[in-house]
Amino acid sequence: MQTPLEELKAVLREKLNFINKIQEPLKTDSTKNSVYLIYQPKDLKLIDDVEKFFNERSITPFTIDYSKMSDTNVALHYHYLASASSVIIIDFNCNQQWINSKLKDLLKAPGFGRVKPFATKAIFTNQLGGTVTCRIPTILLCWMPTKNYLLHLNLLFRN
Repeated sequence: MQTPLEELKAVLREKLNFINKIQEPLKTDSTKNSVYLIYQPKDLKLIDDVEKFFNERSITPFTIDYSKMSDTNVALHYHYLASASSVIIIDFNCNQQWINSKLKDLLKAPGFGRVKPFATKAIFTNQLGGTVTCRIPTILLCWMPTKNYLLHLNLLFRN
């Protein structure tokens, strides 16, 4: 490694400050009526519409900014799992391994500091039938063609 020691110290300070900031609990108002949207970066265009949907209903959407470094995204992912009142896994590409990975994270949420159960847990996918499976009985599995996903969200999050 050929990085000057001062640069290394600056990077470490930045990381530690970010982690300390994340570990501070979010305001109760923002987590009381919030939803963590878990998605893959390639679905970002569709997620913008979903975020707008929740903002119009005074529900705070939490999302990951994939332009940041991956270690900060992992820390934010765990933080949002511990803080958000609801969680939706959105997968338009039917990647069963990726969905299983996120489902395991939901099961581990109490280890990340989650105290209460999620108000809503759902998987939204555009694949029909048994292509996507979920072995956690309290998770709602929704088939949603990409053009109808806002209708499904409206049914799930009625005021």
